[in-house]
Amino acid sequence: MLIQSLNEPPFGATITDFDCAIPNNDTADEIRLALHHHQLLVIRNQQHLTPQQEVAFYRSIDINGLTIWRDQTNNPWEVFKVAQGNKAGTYQIPEEPGVLVLGKGEIDHYGLKVTLGGDRGAYGKDQGSQVLGGGALQWHIDGTFYEYAPCHYTQMRCIEAPTGSGHWLSYDKETEDKLWCEAGSTAFASGRLAFDMLPPDSQQLCLQTRVHYASRPFETTYELGNSSNGLRISEPEAERRYSLGEDIPGATIDDPLAQIYPLIWTCPVTKQHALMPHPRCMHTIEQSTEAGNYFLGVIESRLQVEAWMRPAIAPELVYVHAWQPGDLVIVAGRPSMGKTTFAVNMAENAAIGARVPTAIFSMEMPSEQLAFRMISSLGRVDQTHLRTGKFPDEDWSRINTAVTVIPFGSRNSRKPLVRAACRVACVASWKKSSARTMLLPCSRNNDLSFGTRCTRTADSASPVSSRMRGAMLPSMRNCTLTSSLVCSWS
Repeated sequence: MLIQSLNEPPFGATITDFDCAIPNNDTADEIRLALHHHQLLVIRNQQHLTPQQEVAFYRSIDINGLTIWRDQTNNPWEVFKVAQGNKAGTYQIPEEPGVLVLGKGEIDHYGLKVTLGGDRGAYGKDQGSQVLGGGALQWHIDGTFYEYAPCHYTQMRCIEAPTGSGHWLSYDKETEDKLWCEAGSTAFASGRLAFDMLPPDSQQLCLQTRVHYASRPFETTYELGNSSNGLRISEPEAERRYSLGEDIPGATIDDPLAQIYPLIWTCPVTKQHALMPHPRCMHTIEQSTEAGNYFLGVIESRLQVEAWMRPAIAPELVYVHAWQPGDLVIVAGRPSMGKTTFAVNMAENAAIGARVPTAIFSMEMPSEQLAFRMISSLGRVDQTHLRTGKFPDEDWSRINTAVTVIPFGSRNSRKPLVRAACRVACVASWKKSSARTMLLPCSRNNDLSFGTRCTRTADSASPVSSRMRGAMLPSMRNCTLTSSLVCSWS
Protein backbone atom coordinates (compact mmCIF):
# COMPACT_ATOMS: atom_id res chain seq x y z
CA MET A 1 0.00 0.00 0.00
CA LEU A 2 1.39 3.38 -1.06
CA ILE A 3 0.04 6.66 0.38
CA GLN A 4 0.98 9.85 -1.49
CA SER A 5 -0.07 13.44 -0.80
CA LEU A 6 -2.05 15.25 -3.48
CA ASN A 7 -0.11 17.96 -5.29
CA GLU A 8 -3.02 20.39 -5.13
CA PRO A 9 -4.76 21.48 -2.90
CA PRO A 10 -2.78 21.42 0.38
CA PHE A 11 -4.73 18.48 1.84
CA GLY A 12 -5.72 14.97 0.80
CA ALA A 13 -3.81 11.90 -0.38
CA THR A 14 -4.15 8.95 -2.76
CA ILE A 15 -3.74 5.28 -1.89
CA THR A 16 -2.56 2.78 -4.49
CA ASP A 17 -1.69 -0.92 -4.44
CA PHE A 18 -4.46 -1.68 -1.97
CA ASP A 19 -7.59 -3.84 -2.11
CA CYS A 20 -10.43 -2.69 0.14
CA ALA A 21 -12.00 -6.15 -0.12
CA ILE A 22 -9.35 -7.62 2.19
CA PRO A 23 -8.87 -5.12 5.04
CA ASN A 24 -6.90 -6.10 8.12
CA ASN A 25 -6.12 -4.44 11.42
CA ASP A 26 -2.69 -3.21 10.39
CA THR A 27 -3.84 -1.50 7.19
CA ALA A 28 -6.99 -0.18 8.90
CA ASP A 29 -4.84 1.49 11.56
CA GLU A 30 -2.56 2.94 8.88
CA ILE A 31 -5.48 4.26 6.84
CA ARG A 32 -7.15 5.73 9.92
CA LEU A 33 -3.93 7.54 10.84
CA ALA A 34 -3.57 8.81 7.26
CA LEU A 35 -7.14 10.15 7.41
CA HIS A 36 -6.34 12.17 10.53
CA HIS A 37 -3.29 13.68 8.86
CA HIS A 38 -4.53 14.16 5.27
CA GLN A 39 -8.29 14.63 5.98
CA LEU A 40 -9.28 12.98 2.68
CA LEU A 41 -8.14 9.77 0.98
CA VAL A 42 -8.73 8.65 -2.61
CA ILE A 43 -8.40 4.89 -3.20
CA ARG A 44 -8.40 3.91 -6.87
CA ASN A 45 -9.47 0.74 -8.68
CA GLN A 46 -12.13 -0.61 -6.32
CA GLN A 47 -14.65 -1.55 -9.05
CA HIS A 48 -14.81 -5.15 -7.85
CA LEU A 49 -16.16 -4.45 -4.35
CA THR A 50 -19.55 -5.86 -3.42
CA PRO A 51 -21.78 -3.67 -1.24
CA GLN A 52 -21.01 -5.97 1.68
CA GLN A 53 -17.26 -5.58 1.16
CA GLU A 54 -17.67 -1.83 0.85
CA VAL A 55 -19.45 -1.68 4.20
CA ALA A 56 -16.99 -4.08 5.83
CA PHE A 57 -14.09 -1.87 4.78
CA TYR A 58 -15.73 1.23 6.21
CA ARG A 59 -16.45 -0.54 9.47
CA SER A 60 -12.83 -1.61 9.74
CA ILE A 61 -11.96 2.11 9.76
CA ASP A 62 -14.73 3.39 12.03
CA ILE A 63 -14.99 0.55 14.55
CA ASN A 64 -16.89 2.52 17.21
CA GLY A 65 -19.78 3.87 15.15
CA LEU A 66 -23.28 2.90 16.20
CA THR A 67 -25.75 3.87 13.48
CA ILE A 68 -26.25 4.02 9.72
CA TRP A 69 -26.27 7.69 8.77
CA ARG A 70 -28.17 7.50 5.47
CA ASP A 71 -30.75 4.98 6.71
CA GLN A 72 -34.05 5.87 5.01
CA THR A 73 -36.13 4.01 7.60
CA ASN A 74 -34.62 5.39 10.84
CA ASN A 75 -32.57 8.51 10.15
CA PRO A 76 -34.96 11.48 10.68
CA TRP A 77 -33.50 13.52 7.82
CA GLU A 78 -33.68 10.69 5.29
CA VAL A 79 -37.15 9.69 6.48
CA PHE A 80 -38.35 13.26 5.94
CA LYS A 81 -36.88 13.45 2.42
CA VAL A 82 -38.56 10.17 1.46
CA ALA A 83 -41.86 11.48 2.87
CA GLN A 84 -41.54 14.53 0.60
CA GLY A 85 -41.42 12.24 -2.43
CA ASN A 86 -37.71 11.38 -2.47
CA LYS A 87 -37.01 14.13 -4.99
CA ALA A 88 -33.31 13.32 -4.92
CA GLY A 89 -34.10 9.79 -6.11
CA THR A 90 -31.70 8.01 -3.73
CA TYR A 91 -32.18 4.44 -2.51
CA GLN A 92 -30.62 1.90 -0.14
CA ILE A 93 -29.53 -1.47 -1.47
CA PRO A 94 -32.05 -4.03 -0.12
CA GLU A 95 -29.47 -6.63 0.88
CA GLU A 96 -27.01 -4.08 2.29
CA PRO A 97 -28.76 -1.01 3.74
CA GLY A 98 -25.38 0.44 4.69
CA VAL A 99 -25.06 1.59 1.06
CA LEU A 100 -27.15 4.47 -0.30
CA VAL A 101 -27.09 4.75 -4.11
CA LEU A 102 -27.34 8.14 -5.80
CA GLY A 103 -27.01 9.22 -9.39
CA LYS A 104 -29.19 9.77 -12.45
CA GLY A 105 -31.03 7.27 -14.64
CA GLU A 106 -32.25 3.69 -14.49
CA ILE A 107 -30.12 1.08 -12.73
CA ASP A 108 -30.18 -2.61 -11.85
CA HIS A 109 -27.60 -2.87 -9.08
CA TYR A 110 -27.48 -5.76 -6.59
CA GLY A 111 -31.25 -6.16 -6.50
CA LEU A 112 -31.98 -2.42 -6.68
CA LYS A 113 -34.04 -1.70 -9.82
CA VAL A 114 -34.98 1.99 -9.73
CA THR A 115 -34.67 5.31 -11.52
CA LEU A 116 -32.12 7.46 -9.72
CA GLY A 117 -32.09 11.23 -9.54
CA GLY A 118 -35.82 11.91 -9.25
CA ASP A 119 -36.69 15.33 -10.61
CA ARG A 120 -33.16 16.68 -10.18
CA GLY A 121 -31.25 18.00 -13.16
CA ALA A 122 -28.72 15.85 -14.99
CA TYR A 123 -25.04 15.64 -14.12
CA GLY A 124 -22.81 18.53 -15.08
CA LYS A 125 -25.36 21.24 -15.79
CA ASP A 126 -23.86 24.70 -15.84
CA GLN A 127 -25.61 25.92 -12.71
CA GLY A 128 -25.86 22.54 -11.03
CA SER A 129 -24.10 21.09 -8.04
CA GLN A 130 -21.24 18.68 -8.54
CA VAL A 131 -23.27 15.60 -7.72
CA LEU A 132 -26.84 15.64 -8.99
CA GLY A 133 -27.35 19.03 -10.58
CA GLY A 134 -30.32 21.28 -10.00
CA GLY A 135 -28.87 23.54 -7.29
CA ALA A 136 -26.07 25.83 -6.16
CA LEU A 137 -23.04 24.81 -4.19
CA GLN A 138 -23.86 23.60 -0.68
CA TRP A 139 -20.89 23.11 1.63
CA HIS A 140 -21.82 20.73 4.42
CA ILE A 141 -20.75 18.03 6.86
CA ASP A 142 -22.58 14.71 6.60
CA GLY A 143 -24.96 14.30 9.50
CA THR A 144 -28.46 15.21 10.60
CA PHE A 145 -27.16 17.51 13.36
CA TYR A 146 -30.37 16.56 15.12
CA GLU A 147 -30.89 13.63 17.52
CA TYR A 148 -27.73 11.86 16.26
CA ALA A 149 -24.09 12.91 16.29
CA PRO A 150 -22.47 13.54 12.89
CA CYS A 151 -20.30 10.89 11.28
CA HIS A 152 -16.63 10.40 12.01
CA TYR A 153 -15.97 9.62 8.36
CA THR A 154 -17.86 9.67 5.07
CA GLN A 155 -17.13 7.11 2.37
CA MET A 156 -18.20 7.29 -1.29
CA ARG A 157 -17.51 4.97 -4.21
CA CYS A 158 -18.07 5.54 -7.92
CA ILE A 159 -19.83 2.78 -9.88
CA GLU A 160 -20.38 4.66 -13.14
CA ALA A 161 -19.08 8.11 -14.07
CA PRO A 162 -21.00 10.54 -16.31
CA THR A 163 -19.59 11.10 -19.79
CA GLY A 164 -20.63 14.73 -20.31
CA SER A 165 -18.21 17.63 -20.63
CA GLY A 166 -17.04 19.68 -17.67
CA HIS A 167 -17.87 23.31 -16.97
CA TRP A 168 -16.82 26.36 -15.00
CA LEU A 169 -18.89 26.89 -11.88
CA SER A 170 -18.99 30.55 -10.82
CA TYR A 171 -19.80 31.04 -7.16
CA ASP A 172 -18.75 34.52 -6.08
CA LYS A 173 -19.78 37.68 -7.94
CA GLU A 174 -17.48 39.94 -5.91
CA THR A 175 -14.26 37.98 -6.49
CA GLU A 176 -15.39 36.23 -9.69
CA ASP A 177 -14.04 32.99 -8.23
CA LYS A 178 -14.96 29.89 -10.20
CA LEU A 179 -14.18 26.17 -10.14
CA TRP A 180 -13.59 23.87 -13.07
CA CYS A 181 -15.84 20.85 -12.51
CA GLU A 182 -15.76 17.70 -14.55
CA ALA A 183 -19.20 16.19 -15.05
CA GLY A 184 -20.41 14.65 -11.81
CA SER A 185 -17.43 15.78 -9.75
CA THR A 186 -17.51 16.51 -6.01
CA ALA A 187 -15.73 19.41 -4.30
CA PHE A 188 -14.04 19.21 -0.87
CA ALA A 189 -12.83 22.04 1.38
CA SER A 190 -10.74 21.82 4.56
CA GLY A 191 -11.99 23.07 7.92
CA ARG A 192 -8.41 22.79 9.15
CA LEU A 193 -7.23 25.24 6.50
CA ALA A 194 -10.17 27.51 7.32
CA PHE A 195 -9.02 27.75 10.94
CA ASP A 196 -5.33 28.16 10.10
CA MET A 197 -6.08 31.05 7.73
CA LEU A 198 -7.88 33.11 10.40
CA PRO A 199 -5.99 35.87 12.24
CA PRO A 200 -5.07 34.99 15.86
CA ASP A 201 -7.84 37.05 17.45
CA SER A 202 -10.47 35.40 15.24
CA GLN A 203 -9.03 31.96 16.03
CA GLN A 204 -9.38 32.67 19.74
CA LEU A 205 -12.96 33.88 19.29
CA CYS A 206 -13.83 30.77 17.28
CA LEU A 207 -12.39 28.57 20.03
CA GLN A 208 -14.83 30.25 22.42
CA THR A 209 -17.83 29.78 20.11
CA ARG A 210 -20.54 27.11 20.19
CA VAL A 211 -23.00 26.37 17.40
CA HIS A 212 -26.64 25.78 18.30
CA TYR A 213 -28.27 23.71 15.57
CA ALA A 214 -31.93 24.05 14.70
CA SER A 215 -34.76 21.79 15.75
CA ARG A 216 -35.43 19.39 12.89
CA PRO A 217 -33.29 21.51 10.53
CA PHE A 218 -34.06 19.28 7.55
CA GLU A 219 -37.68 20.46 7.76
CA THR A 220 -37.15 24.12 8.61
CA THR A 221 -34.66 24.68 5.76
CA TYR A 222 -36.12 22.28 3.20
CA GLU A 223 -37.56 24.97 0.92
CA LEU A 224 -34.70 27.46 1.36
CA GLY A 225 -31.94 28.00 -1.17
CA ASN A 226 -28.23 28.68 -0.65
CA SER A 227 -25.99 31.65 -1.18
CA SER A 228 -24.01 31.48 -4.42
CA ASN A 229 -20.87 30.39 -2.55
CA GLY A 230 -22.78 27.65 -0.69
CA LEU A 231 -21.74 28.82 2.79
CA ARG A 232 -25.09 29.98 4.15
CA ILE A 233 -28.82 29.64 3.73
CA SER A 234 -30.45 32.24 1.51
CA GLU A 235 -33.51 33.74 3.21
CA PRO A 236 -34.20 37.06 1.41
CA GLU A 237 -36.95 38.44 3.67
CA ALA A 238 -35.06 37.76 6.90
CA GLU A 239 -31.92 39.26 5.35
CA ARG A 240 -33.85 42.37 4.33
CA ARG A 241 -35.06 42.82 7.90
CA TYR A 242 -31.52 42.31 9.17
CA SER A 243 -30.32 45.12 6.92
CA LEU A 244 -32.88 47.32 8.70
CA GLY A 245 -31.59 46.28 12.12
CA GLU A 246 -34.27 43.65 12.83
CA ASP A 247 -32.46 40.34 13.26
CA ILE A 248 -34.09 37.15 14.59
CA PRO A 249 -32.81 36.79 18.18
CA GLY A 250 -30.52 33.87 18.88
CA ALA A 251 -31.35 31.59 21.81
CA THR A 252 -31.06 28.05 23.08
CA ILE A 253 -33.40 25.68 21.23
CA ASP A 254 -36.14 24.22 23.44
CA ASP A 255 -35.82 20.71 22.04
CA PRO A 256 -33.93 17.93 23.87
CA LEU A 257 -32.89 16.39 20.53
CA ALA A 258 -31.39 19.62 19.16
CA GLN A 259 -27.59 19.53 18.97
CA ILE A 260 -24.93 21.92 20.28
CA TYR A 261 -21.30 21.55 19.16
CA PRO A 262 -18.12 23.59 19.39
CA LEU A 263 -17.44 25.60 16.26
CA ILE A 264 -13.86 24.29 16.39
CA TRP A 265 -13.24 20.54 16.39
CA THR A 266 -9.84 19.24 17.43
CA CYS A 267 -8.30 16.09 15.97
CA PRO A 268 -7.28 13.77 18.84
CA VAL A 269 -4.27 12.50 16.87
CA THR A 270 -2.75 15.61 15.31
CA LYS A 271 -4.21 18.05 17.89
CA GLN A 272 -4.95 20.41 15.00
CA HIS A 273 -8.06 22.60 15.06
CA ALA A 274 -10.67 22.73 12.31
CA LEU A 275 -13.52 25.16 11.66
CA MET A 276 -16.47 22.79 11.34
CA PRO A 277 -19.95 24.34 11.08
CA HIS A 278 -22.87 22.92 9.12
CA PRO A 279 -24.29 26.14 7.62
CA ARG A 280 -27.60 24.64 6.51
CA CYS A 281 -28.46 23.14 9.90
CA MET A 282 -27.19 26.01 12.05
CA HIS A 283 -29.60 28.16 14.04
CA THR A 284 -27.29 30.55 15.88
CA ILE A 285 -23.86 30.83 17.49
CA GLU A 286 -23.05 31.51 21.13
CA GLN A 287 -19.80 33.23 22.08
CA SER A 288 -18.03 33.22 25.42
CA THR A 289 -16.16 36.32 26.56
CA GLU A 290 -14.87 37.74 29.83
CA ALA A 291 -18.14 39.63 30.13
CA GLY A 292 -20.15 36.42 29.82
CA ASN A 293 -21.86 34.37 27.12
CA TYR A 294 -24.03 35.96 24.49
CA PHE A 295 -25.93 34.88 21.35
CA LEU A 296 -25.62 36.44 17.94
CA GLY A 297 -28.80 36.87 15.94
CA VAL A 298 -29.74 34.21 13.39
CA ILE A 299 -28.77 36.18 10.27
CA GLU A 300 -25.70 37.69 11.94
CA SER A 301 -24.59 34.16 12.90
CA ARG A 302 -24.91 32.97 9.31
CA LEU A 303 -22.99 35.93 7.95
CA GLN A 304 -20.24 35.58 10.56
CA VAL A 305 -19.69 31.86 9.87
CA GLU A 306 -19.68 32.59 6.13
CA ALA A 307 -16.98 35.24 6.63
CA TRP A 308 -14.83 32.85 8.66
CA MET A 309 -15.17 30.01 6.14
CA ARG A 310 -14.93 32.02 2.91
CA PRO A 311 -11.10 32.15 2.56
CA ALA A 312 -10.91 28.33 2.63
CA ILE A 313 -13.05 27.89 -0.49
CA ALA A 314 -10.79 29.88 -2.77
CA PRO A 315 -10.38 27.84 -5.99
CA GLU A 316 -6.74 26.95 -5.31
CA LEU A 317 -7.68 25.53 -1.88
CA VAL A 318 -10.60 23.34 -3.01
CA TYR A 319 -10.15 19.76 -4.15
CA VAL A 320 -12.53 18.91 -6.99
CA HIS A 321 -12.61 15.15 -7.45
CA ALA A 322 -13.50 13.99 -10.96
CA TRP A 323 -15.02 10.58 -10.33
CA GLN A 324 -13.83 7.51 -12.19
CA PRO A 325 -15.37 4.03 -11.85
CA GLY A 326 -13.83 2.25 -8.89
CA ASP A 327 -12.82 5.41 -7.01
CA LEU A 328 -13.41 5.16 -3.28
CA VAL A 329 -13.08 8.37 -1.26
CA ILE A 330 -13.05 8.66 2.54
CA VAL A 331 -13.41 12.03 4.25
CA ALA A 332 -12.58 12.68 7.91
CA GLY A 333 -15.63 14.52 9.19
CA ARG A 334 -15.87 14.31 12.96
CA PRO A 335 -12.78 12.98 14.73
CA SER A 336 -13.33 12.28 18.44
CA MET A 337 -13.10 15.54 20.33
CA GLY A 338 -12.43 14.11 23.81
CA LYS A 339 -15.74 15.05 25.46
CA THR A 340 -16.64 11.54 26.59
CA THR A 341 -13.13 10.73 27.78
CA PHE A 342 -13.08 13.89 29.89
CA ALA A 343 -16.51 13.12 31.40
CA VAL A 344 -15.63 9.50 32.14
CA ASN A 345 -12.38 10.55 33.82
CA MET A 346 -14.31 12.90 36.08
CA ALA A 347 -16.75 10.11 36.92
CA GLU A 348 -13.89 7.73 37.72
CA ASN A 349 -12.30 10.23 40.09
CA ALA A 350 -15.60 10.83 41.85
CA ALA A 351 -16.62 7.18 42.12
CA ILE A 352 -13.24 5.57 42.86
CA GLY A 353 -11.17 8.39 44.33
CA ALA A 354 -13.82 10.13 46.46
CA ARG A 355 -16.19 7.10 46.63
CA VAL A 356 -19.15 9.29 45.70
CA PRO A 357 -22.12 7.50 44.03
CA THR A 358 -21.83 8.42 40.37
CA ALA A 359 -24.04 7.84 37.30
CA ILE A 360 -23.01 8.31 33.67
CA PHE A 361 -25.65 9.12 31.07
CA SER A 362 -24.55 9.08 27.43
CA MET A 363 -26.79 9.87 24.48
CA GLU A 364 -24.04 8.84 22.06
CA MET A 365 -22.26 5.76 23.42
CA PRO A 366 -23.63 2.44 24.77
CA SER A 367 -22.81 1.33 28.30
CA GLU A 368 -20.41 -1.45 27.28
CA GLN A 369 -18.38 1.01 25.22
CA LEU A 370 -18.13 3.34 28.21
CA ALA A 371 -16.97 0.40 30.31
CA PHE A 372 -14.40 -0.43 27.63
CA ARG A 373 -13.01 3.09 27.95
CA MET A 374 -12.90 2.79 31.74
CA ILE A 375 -10.88 -0.42 31.48
CA SER A 376 -8.41 1.39 29.24
CA SER A 377 -8.23 4.45 31.50
CA LEU A 378 -7.97 2.70 34.89
CA GLY A 379 -5.66 -0.02 33.62
CA ARG A 380 -3.45 2.45 31.74
CA VAL A 381 -3.79 0.26 28.64
CA ASP A 382 -3.71 1.71 25.14
CA GLN A 383 -7.19 1.43 23.57
CA THR A 384 -5.56 0.43 20.29
CA HIS A 385 -4.00 -2.56 22.08
CA LEU A 386 -7.38 -3.56 23.50
CA ARG A 387 -9.14 -3.15 20.16
CA THR A 388 -6.64 -5.13 18.12
CA GLY A 389 -5.59 -7.71 20.73
CA LYS A 390 -1.95 -6.80 20.21
CA PHE A 391 -0.72 -6.05 23.71
CA PRO A 392 2.16 -7.28 25.86
CA ASP A 393 1.74 -9.78 28.69
CA GLU A 394 1.90 -7.10 31.39
CA ASP A 395 -1.31 -5.54 30.05
CA TRP A 396 -3.30 -8.57 31.25
CA SER A 397 -2.66 -7.78 34.91
CA ARG A 398 -3.53 -4.13 34.31
CA ILE A 399 -6.81 -5.12 32.67
CA ASN A 400 -7.67 -7.49 35.54
CA THR A 401 -6.92 -4.75 38.06
CA ALA A 402 -9.10 -2.25 36.21
CA VAL A 403 -12.01 -4.69 35.96
CA THR A 404 -11.75 -5.43 39.70
CA VAL A 405 -11.80 -1.81 40.89
CA ILE A 406 -14.66 -0.48 38.74
CA PRO A 407 -17.38 -0.09 41.40
CA PHE A 408 -20.59 -1.26 39.69
CA GLY A 409 -23.36 -1.48 42.26
CA SER A 410 -25.38 -4.57 41.26
CA ARG A 411 -24.95 -7.82 39.40
CA ASN A 412 -27.11 -6.65 36.54
CA SER A 413 -25.22 -3.38 36.23
CA ARG A 414 -22.03 -5.36 35.71
CA LYS A 415 -23.16 -6.51 32.26
CA PRO A 416 -21.55 -3.59 30.38
CA LEU A 417 -18.28 -4.29 32.16
CA VAL A 418 -18.46 -8.00 31.38
CA ARG A 419 -19.25 -7.28 27.74
CA ALA A 420 -16.31 -4.90 27.43
CA ALA A 421 -13.93 -7.31 29.16
CA CYS A 422 -15.08 -10.19 26.99
CA ARG A 423 -14.60 -8.10 23.88
CA VAL A 424 -10.98 -7.58 24.92
CA ALA A 425 -10.54 -11.31 25.47
CA CYS A 426 -12.30 -12.18 22.20
CA VAL A 427 -10.06 -9.93 20.14
CA ALA A 428 -6.96 -11.16 21.95
CA SER A 429 -7.88 -14.79 21.41
CA TRP A 430 -8.44 -14.02 17.75
CA LYS A 431 -4.84 -12.92 17.51
CA LYS A 432 -3.21 -15.61 19.68
CA SER A 433 -3.47 -19.36 19.76
CA SER A 434 -2.70 -19.76 23.49
CA ALA A 435 -5.58 -19.47 25.95
CA ARG A 436 -5.84 -16.74 28.57
CA THR A 437 -8.12 -16.45 31.56
CA MET A 438 -9.52 -13.16 32.83
CA LEU A 439 -10.88 -12.61 36.32
CA LEU A 440 -14.29 -10.94 36.10
CA PRO A 441 -16.42 -9.63 38.98
CA CYS A 442 -19.45 -11.81 38.24
CA SER A 443 -20.98 -14.91 39.78
CA ARG A 444 -20.62 -18.38 38.27
CA ASN A 445 -24.28 -18.65 37.35
CA ASN A 446 -24.49 -15.43 35.35
CA ASP A 447 -26.19 -15.92 31.98
CA LEU A 448 -25.28 -12.84 29.97
CA SER A 449 -26.24 -13.61 26.40
CA PHE A 450 -25.07 -10.76 24.23
CA GLY A 451 -23.93 -12.48 21.02
CA THR A 452 -25.89 -10.21 18.71
CA ARG A 453 -25.14 -7.80 15.92
CA CYS A 454 -21.67 -9.02 15.05
CA THR A 455 -20.94 -6.98 11.97
CA ARG A 456 -17.54 -8.10 10.81
CA THR A 457 -18.46 -11.34 9.03
CA ALA A 458 -20.07 -14.61 10.03
CA ASP A 459 -16.80 -16.38 9.29
CA SER A 460 -14.84 -14.20 11.66
CA ALA A 461 -17.47 -14.27 14.41
CA SER A 462 -17.88 -18.03 14.69
CA PRO A 463 -14.28 -18.98 15.63
CA VAL A 464 -14.27 -16.32 18.32
CA SER A 465 -17.48 -17.62 19.82
CA SER A 466 -16.48 -21.28 19.76
CA ARG A 467 -13.05 -20.59 21.17
CA MET A 468 -14.29 -18.36 23.95
CA ARG A 469 -17.48 -20.08 25.05
CA GLY A 470 -16.77 -21.81 28.37
CA ALA A 471 -13.13 -22.52 27.58
CA MET A 472 -11.43 -19.23 28.36
CA LEU A 473 -13.95 -17.74 30.79
CA PRO A 474 -14.92 -20.57 33.17
CA SER A 475 -16.95 -18.22 35.36
CA MET A 476 -19.27 -17.49 32.39
CA ARG A 477 -20.02 -20.86 30.82
CA ASN A 478 -23.51 -19.87 29.73
CA CYS A 479 -22.42 -16.78 27.79
CA THR A 480 -22.72 -16.46 24.04
CA LEU A 481 -19.72 -14.41 22.98
CA THR A 482 -19.12 -12.54 19.75
CA SER A 483 -17.27 -9.34 19.01
CA SER A 484 -19.89 -6.59 18.89
CA LEU A 485 -18.72 -4.10 16.27
CA VAL A 486 -21.86 -2.35 15.08
CA CYS A 487 -20.59 0.65 13.16
CA SER A 488 -21.87 3.75 11.42
CA TRP A 489 -22.14 3.99 7.66
CA SER A 490 -22.23 7.15 5.65
